[in-house]
Amino acid sequence: MPKLDLNYEEMFREDIEPVEDESDLEELLLEELPDVIVQATDWTTDTLLGQIEKGRIQLNPSFQRRDAWTTERKSKFVESLFLGFPIPQLVLAELREQPGNYIVIDGKQRLLSMIQFAGSEELKEKFGNYKLRGLEILNQCNGKSLDELVSDSRSVEVFENRTIRTIVIRHWKNDSILYHIFLRLSIESVKLSSQELRNALHPGPFSEFSDFYSGKSPCLRKILNRDAPDFRMRDAELLLRYYAFRNFIREYTGSVKKILDLTIRELNALWRTDAHDIQMQAEQFENAVKLAFLVFGPDSFRKWKKGEFVSRFNHAVYDVILFHFWKPEIEDKIREKSYEIKEAFIELSESDTGFAESLETTPKSLNATVKRLSSWTSALNAVLGTDFREPKLVNNRIRF
Repeated sequence: MPKLDLNYEEMFREDIEPVEDESDLEELLLEELPDVIVQATDWTTDTLLGQIEKGRIQLNPSFQRRDAWTTERKSKFVESLFLGFPIPQLVLAELREQPGNYIVIDGKQRLLSMIQFAGSEELKEKFGNYKLRGLEILNQCNGKSLDELVSDSRSVEVFENRTIRTIVIRHWKNDSILYHIFLRLSIESVKLSSQELRNALHPGPFSEFSDFYSGKSPCLRKILNRDAPDFRMRDAELLLRYYAFRNFIREYTGSVKKILDLTIRELNALWRTDAHDIQMQAEQFENAVKLAFLVFGPDSFRKWKKGEFVSRFNHAVYDVILFHFWKPEIEDKIREKSYEIKEAFIELSESDTGFAESLETTPKSLNATVKRLSSWTSALNAVLGTDFREPKLVNNRIRF
């Protein structure tokens, strides 16, 4: 018999890399914490599925497109519920404006695994389904759905009544509290994407559009070297970042979180009147990325350092290149001068120490952000014969 890996706590954690960290957050107001209620309860799998069925635990069906777990991993999670093995707790936050309704802070993959195996036909139609596979202990259940296990009514009853420790956060006054909790969960084990929480906290038509569009974008898949929507939602975060630095850079104070939150709120609000323009910007994003790959090839969005392009994607270079490449009026010039543009980037990285250092510095530094954008604008103007204004820092805001 093969040796079993029984580290179930680790197996069923959410393994998603963080995009932001606590330095992005507003200072937590300690006087608000006494009002926050953190309550632990034990909900059965049947209760959790019922809450999801009624829409009280909010899970967007599009989440299954970013499904991170294999069928084998989901099956072992279900097996753990059958066997009563320990699993990590769920963390929910009750919506301030909708008491009795919750968003998921930690545990989406586990809930999705439960829905796809034991949910109603309506839920399975929305989220998909699977049959158990790869079980080593309850191997007689391999190849079966819950419906096919009904002959063993005792096992099904045990599964439906299995309790899962669920932490519910209530009476929180601002998003910052949830972000702090969200990121603290990441310290020891859970590597979560802030973009998931952002989409949950700021639902709306643009949020839905950016989630769908980023998941199918050929250019974002090329950047991330993926053939499917990214379960970390890095694709959605990169698209939102483009919108943020294109439309709201004048509001940028050095906090990535703040400008991304602002962008998603504003574009949700503007969608009713400006949906066409917002969608057009997405098309211009695609074209900008294609131009970047035309100019830089596999070195797109990489730093030049010590005589070569480094292999790692760089957010600062991404911001710099897209800052002008989206503009339709320079597309032909970029195509004509593609070699010269790449050489100008290399030359700038080698000759301008401040520019090179600005690509090493966190995007949260306003001075570094202005330096890299202004230096690259000047270099691009020289190659293309354009006269784009160079960004400057005025009263701690970016102006141009």
